[in-house]
Amino acid sequence: MNTRPTLDLQGYRPSNISNPQARQAPPPPGTRRVKRKRKQRRQQAPRKSSGLMTAFLWLVGICVVLVGGLATAVVVFSPAELVRGELIRQVKANTGRDLIIAGKPDLTFYPSIGVSLPQVTLTAPPQMQGGPLLTADRITVSVGLMALLSQQVIIEQVNLDRPMIDLRIDKGGRPTWDFASWGKVKRYAALPSSIGVTRTDASPSIDVQPASVVLAVPTAVSPELLDALELRSLRINNGALRYFDERTGDIEGVTGLNLRIDGRRTSDSMAASGDLVWNGERLNIDARLTTVKNLLTQKPARVSLDLKSGPINTSFAGNVTLKNSVLVVGKTRWASPSLAAFTRWIGTELPNGKPLGGLSLSGELRATPADVSLRGATIKLGQTKASGAVSAQLNRARPFVKANLRISQLEIDKLSAHFSDARPIARKKLDFSIAQQAGSTNQPPRSIEEILRGTSTDSRGAGRFSPQVRGFKKGQGWSRDPIDVSSLKLVDADASLLIEGLRVAGLSIGQTTLRATLNNGSSQTEIQDIKLYGGRGRGRVNAAIAGRGLKVGMNFSINGVSAQPLLEDAAEIDMIAGTGNLVIALGGNGISQQALMSSLAGRTKFTFNDGAIAGWNIPAMLRGLQTGQISNLTKSDTQKTDFSELSADFTVSRGVANTQNLRMTSPLMRLAGSGNTDLGRRQLDMILRPELVASLSGQGGSQDLGGIEVPVRVTGPWENPQIKTDLSGILKNPNQVVDTVKSIGEKFKGKNAGQIVKDLLGNLNGQQSGAGGLLNNLFKN
Repeated sequence: MNTRPTLDLQGYRPSNISNPQARQAPPPPGTRRVKRKRKQRRQQAPRKSSGLMTAFLWLVGICVVLVGGLATAVVVFSPAELVRGELIRQVKANTGRDLIIAGKPDLTFYPSIGVSLPQVTLTAPPQMQGGPLLTADRITVSVGLMALLSQQVIIEQVNLDRPMIDLRIDKGGRPTWDFASWGKVKRYAALPSSIGVTRTDASPSIDVQPASVVLAVPTAVSPELLDALELRSLRINNGALRYFDERTGDIEGVTGLNLRIDGRRTSDSMAASGDLVWNGERLNIDARLTTVKNLLTQKPARVSLDLKSGPINTSFAGNVTLKNSVLVVGKTRWASPSLAAFTRWIGTELPNGKPLGGLSLSGELRATPADVSLRGATIKLGQTKASGAVSAQLNRARPFVKANLRISQLEIDKLSAHFSDARPIARKKLDFSIAQQAGSTNQPPRSIEEILRGTSTDSRGAGRFSPQVRGFKKGQGWSRDPIDVSSLKLVDADASLLIEGLRVAGLSIGQTTLRATLNNGSSQTEIQDIKLYGGRGRGRVNAAIAGRGLKVGMNFSINGVSAQPLLEDAAEIDMIAGTGNLVIALGGNGISQQALMSSLAGRTKFTFNDGAIAGWNIPAMLRGLQTGQISNLTKSDTQKTDFSELSADFTVSRGVANTQNLRMTSPLMRLAGSGNTDLGRRQLDMILRPELVASLSGQGGSQDLGGIEVPVRVTGPWENPQIKTDLSGILKNPNQVVDTVKSIGEKFKGKNAGQIVKDLLGNLNGQQSGAGGLLNNLFKN
């Protein structure tokens, strides 16, 4: 009997189960697959169970993510105390400085994961005395959760609460912020793509390899490293910053510093905004930077900057390059509603500067630590406008300024008055701890008016200059105030200027082309072309510091100038009119205007044609012969004495100009004069000898004919001289009087004496005088 073998099914598995890849063989060709109808089963309960499971799985997944994120944060940061100790160790190892974290550090989980370090202090370099480089109430660092899950550290935000940054240079020239000089930088503040976390069989503890701290920017920065760095937001809340140079005593500081910097990677754009308080005025900051990476790799980075405050608003748009030094190239604009308020803000008070008005400046800026230039510049100060180019070299004992400008109207008189008595403002010592306190009473002014109201009430220079400044107190002589020569040594300069209008020393000057140089307190101004009072000329003016005073030399030649407005503006002498030529070659020195004018020496010369002496009628004086007497002269605005030519040469010594050849000619009169003009005291002492001549030919006529000479003495101040006749001059030669009258009579043969006198001298008020009988008898004889 056949025995059926026993089947061992223990290891048997259906092929479709043991081999999931197996598929049922297709039906033979020509046959049709018969679809089996599956029985419809009610699946409501299983479906409900599957939905709840799905929700549960999502919930579990979320929990796993959170727990995993927390675990990752703990792995990265480790316990707070470990973070504290590791940071202190790394800072010490890399810089030699002490990082002090006085408070207890905390891990934060909301609103983001991070670490909070309270009461942080970073000391100065080990060999430097003094306070720490940085103190802060708290520093908080937050990181991105999702990045941690992928083993990356993205710093979402760094907060510095009430930081105090002390930038100090000691007497040996070592700065507190120089990290590179204290140790070689080998590692940087970045975690690699894979965090070095390992577990050992010996211990279940976590071995964390913390990142090193960047303390100096190396000369060559790895692009890969820069791409890995990521900081999305940096915030400084109510901070303060101080700069102090122990070598010079210079100190600057800002308080109330609030700054927010938003970005991402160093290759991304960055924005910064905030405000600070400097010198009692709040300054708002708004900046944009295309890429930090370009700066760190010594390539140009596009920057825009806007600074706004009460005293001034500033904007810049251009490129910044950090290669060996800083290079800034771009368009800039500065605008201040009040120059006086702006100078007071930066430390200089202008007691008389309020009428100056506002200041604006714009152009193409190029700046390095060694030089600054502004091309295509437009400058406006009050009503004065200028355009052109200005540059300055800063790496010299004195800055060297070079300019090529076209100026519309330059009111040197007014500018000198407004800048007079300028003086530095002594700043109060700023207590940073107090300045940082919220609600400090040291609030900045809210407006320009508040700044101006805060100006010192010292009015020693107020009202000293009128709108028409002449450099002296009218009616009281030249100013005796010491000349401030210190400005001549502030800078060296070379300027080419085309000035459309100039007001200086009381003179109104038209278009002027000049070149001025200044070197070590000595200036030379070459006036290539000058137009003034209808004339034109050229000249040179030199000035240099001489002891406590000023040494000045000038040489001018001017043709076709109108005498009356020139002399009136220059010396308030309005009695001479005419057109002529001037030659001036003078020099002097002194500690004041009065001393300078009193020391002048040299030569001057003038010739005026077809003019008049206003205020006096000298021929009318001679007509006094009709009544047999000559009275003193008084000035009258309706009177004048015409002349064909007026000329004189002066020799100047110790401020006194002497002439022996003053000469004036007219049809019926000649005038000769001599005497002194005291330039320092502004006094006249002249003898004028008008002479009634027989010849009627006037200028060019014979001057050897006998005539009636009536000496006139002119004395007193320039502004109001006294003029008196000298009768003794007539009595010295009575025969000459008779001879002159006889010679005149020959010109009027056939006329009676009355007609001759009337034709020659005129008839005063239509009255017949006793002089007619005298002349009638003379002519008959």
